[in-house]
Amino acid sequence: MFGERFRNEAQAAGRLLHPGSFAVYEYGEDEQFAYIAMEYVEGSSLRQCFERKIRFEEHDVVSVKPSVPSRAAL
Repeated sequence: MFGERFRNEAQAAGRLLHPGSFAVYEYGEDEQFAYIAMEYVEGSSLRQCFERKIRFEEHDVVSVKPSVPSRAAL
């Protein structure tokens, strides 16, 4: 079940064409592992920003928020 869902997620991510998304180059499996090869995006993770207690400007939050649900629904 996990393998099938992982494959479906990888395929869905590979079909996304959005400036706020990363490119998925390949999905694969072997006897032990499943993997996704994706674009490297330099920068900090959201978790790192929270750990450093970085405060985001309102216009930054508002500009990102509308795109998150639309990408997650695909």
